[in-house]
Amino acid sequence: WSSDERVVAALRPVVSDASTRFVLRLIGATALAKRAGSSATGDVASLIDQAPRGDYRQIGDVVHVMAAFCGGQAWEKVFDCLATCLAEVRGSRRDVMFTRGVQYLAVHAAPGSAELSRLGALVRANWATLSEGERWWAVERWPGIQPGQPGPIGEPLRGALLEEARLGLVPAGHDDRPEETDAGAWDDADEPVAGDDLEGDVGEVEVTETPDGRWKVEIELAEFVRQPSVEARFRFAIDEALRGVDGVAEVVEEDREVWIVSGTPKPEELVQALQPVLRRFVPED
Repeated sequence: WSSDERVVAALRPVVSDASTRFVLRLIGATALAKRAGSSATGDVASLIDQAPRGDYRQIGDVVHVMAAFCGGQAWEKVFDCLATCLAEVRGSRRDVMFTRGVQYLAVHAAPGSAELSRLGALVRANWATLSEGERWWAVERWPGIQPGQPGPIGEPLRGALLEEARLGLVPAGHDDRPEETDAGAWDDADEPVAGDDLEGDVGEVEVTETPDGRWKVEIELAEFVRQPSVEARFRFAIDEALRGVDGVAEVVEEDREVWIVSGTPKPEELVQALQPVLRRFVPED
């Protein structure tokens, strides 16, 4: 046996051992999938059924490994899992499953196939329940996926989806894992904005009133969040934090670093709501 064959043979029992902690099995599955590729699909997919029930962050981490390294043999299993997640879960608890599920399913659905049409129909049917961050992510990776577009559903950017899955891979599958960071992709602000108590290293947040009575929220840090998986989670978190402020009726991401907030929130409360999000996504020195 080659050294890789010996490693694969040693990893398979780790992945299948139900007495081993789930996070360790997922780490083993990641190493196995990197070495065995498509032939590890069944091993990795078996973890979907063994993750804590309803924990779509951990299930999403399993699908992440599959999207990055595995074959399409588990397409139906992942499709059913994504459909259930979209039907039952709202908010940030499903963001990992949504992005990783679409990555895996789109990459392994042939152009113009019935599977691709089913996936597109699933995303469109749940469009109203998606956050602004989820919609932004979907349109960037699958132009024309949003409802109301003329003609048949187009083709996803499979190469970009696959590259994103591989670049953003996090082998640990537990809720308290550190966020992925790209140390070269961040800039520090010179000083905090007057009126907020953010430290200088999390960048400026400016809230100004628009001529039509809405609030324009500008987040300097957002311009520098570039690593794909970090960016998706960052934008989900910003959207969720703003929507959680009393008086907010609607949040629309207008540009990379600009969000427009409708309703009657207090501007200082918008700034305060963003503080923990920004601190969470700033890499430690």
